[in-house]
Amino acid sequence: MSEQVVLRYERARTVYDLSIAQKRWRQAKWETILRMTEGGKTFEDEKFPDELEATLERLRDAEPENEITRELRDARDAIRVELGLPPVPTEDDS
Repeated sequence: MSEQVVLRYERARTVYDLSIAQKRWRQAKWETILRMTEGGKTFEDEKFPDELEATLERLRDAEPENEITRELRDARDAIRVELGLPPVPTEDDS
């Protein structure tokens, strides 16, 4: 695999993590805790991981595509092509 493709992915992933992923993670944790305790419900530790994953998925699905997410997707697809794999299909492809 070419170093250029790997470096492109690493840069795209770093930008995504710093500008989007960390904020989404914090938002998902708070939303999950609030939802799990609304109406005076007792927080259940064992349910938190599944609830958090569902919240993260919902936030990710609602996230509009932008320059950062497109570059990460394109960089990931470039790695897949070098490995002989097809790009990951997008919703537009279906």
